[in-house]
Amino acid sequence: MCTLSVVPYQDSIVISVNRDELRSRVESHHMETNSEYCYPVDEESRGTWLGAHAEGVVFAILNRYQDENAQPGQISRGGIIPILLKADESVSLVRLKDYFRLSDFSPFDCVRVDRYSVEIASWDGVQLDVQRKQLPLCLTSSSERLDEVRRYRYQLWEHFRAQGELSPQRVLNEFHTITSEAHPRDSVRVDRPLTHTKSISQVVINAHQVDFRYWPEWALATSSRLNEGDATSHRFCYADVD
Repeated sequence: MCTLSVVPYQDSIVISVNRDELRSRVESHHMETNSEYCYPVDEESRGTWLGAHAEGVVFAILNRYQDENAQPGQISRGGIIPILLKADESVSLVRLKDYFRLSDFSPFDCVRVDRYSVEIASWDGVQLDVQRKQLPLCLTSSSERLDEVRRYRYQLWEHFRAQGELSPQRVLNEFHTITSEAHPRDSVRVDRPLTHTKSISQVVINAHQVDFRYWPEWALATSSRLNEGDATSHRFCYADVD
């Protein structure tokens, strides 16, 4: 379960991701970082759900629960993004089949974002469909009552979009951190007996740098709003080639 949004803001592209997981699942305790890429490491799979490349490319992955008849995969989907980050950062998701035997994975949506385009590759267990999307964009998944939950969250998204500019701070604190008292199970920031929003991340790409911020589980528990000082941060700087 996750919710991802991608919005343009001034000269930047802002990618924000809620990671929804079992309360019992071990939280990511560190970021894998080097001069080329960074990502929070899932302590169980050793993979990730979100990663950024130093050249201004971001990859994210969401589970597809709508393909319920697909055969379960034998390899964690968390291993996909680290391999893509180590490949040529300009690779299109059309080439996923060149890097993976997709039948090894349960269904997923893989998102690739740079300053100029957004691609979504959807693997349903049988076929790979790759599409380009317009901004702003919201994508969400849920392990229960998928159609109902998506309908509720997309209504929240459309209402949020209509209220003002889509600044990084507003996207976080007025959309990604919101839990409705009336609908906690369906909210963007999920609150269920066995699962909840485990972390929230945001990546901002502009012509000069990539900023990655990661708020872990404890940071979400201390306040309804995210504090900059509670985030684990990493920045890549590069020359604008335009």
